[in-house]
Amino acid sequence: MLSFLLANQEEEHYFISESDVFGMYLLRLLKDRPVERRRDEDVADYSGRWQVHLGSYVAWGIGQEPSSKVAYLFNSYIHKFMLRELHGFVEQAVENGTQAKHAIQGFMVKYSLREEDVQFETLQKSWQRYWKKRRKAGTRRRVSLTGQLPLRELEKRLTNTASSGARGA
Repeated sequence: MLSFLLANQEEEHYFISESDVFGMYLLRLLKDRPVERRRDEDVADYSGRWQVHLGSYVAWGIGQEPSSKVAYLFNSYIHKFMLRELHGFVEQAVENGTQAKHAIQGFMVKYSLREEDVQFETLQKSWQRYWKKRRKAGTRRRVSLTGQLPLRELEKRLTNTASSGARGA
C-alpha cells in the first residue's frame, strides 16, 4: 500500500490536510484514537512506514504515535481505495479495447506496484469478482465521468450512421 500512497502524493513528504481523502480519514482516526490490542500483531508485519507531517494539527493533541488500530484501519481504507481505483482503471481500459490483464499490468506500472506490494493474481482476482458482480447486477457499463462515449460505442454509432447513410443514397 505504501507504493500506492507514494504514487498518489505530489511531494516527497506528506503534510496532513483536510483537503484530500487520505488526510480527512487519517485526521478522523487520529482524533478518535481507537485502540485495540488485537491489531498489534497485524501491524507488526507491515514493512513500510508512511511519513506524515502533522503541521498545525499537533496543537489538536494528535502528535503522538498512532495506535495499531489506527494503522490497521488506515491500511484497510487505502487497500479499498486502491481496489476502487483499479476497477475504474481496468473497466475504462476494457471499454476501449484493452485486455484486462494488460490493463492490470498498466495499473501496477502507473502506481509503481511490485509483486512484493500486491501480487498480480490478487488484483486480477479482485477485477474478476468486481466484473462478475457488475454483470450479475446488470450494470455492465458505467456512465463515463467525462461525458464522452467509450471508443467502441462511438465506433458502433459511426458505423451505423455511415451504413444507414449509404442505404439512403
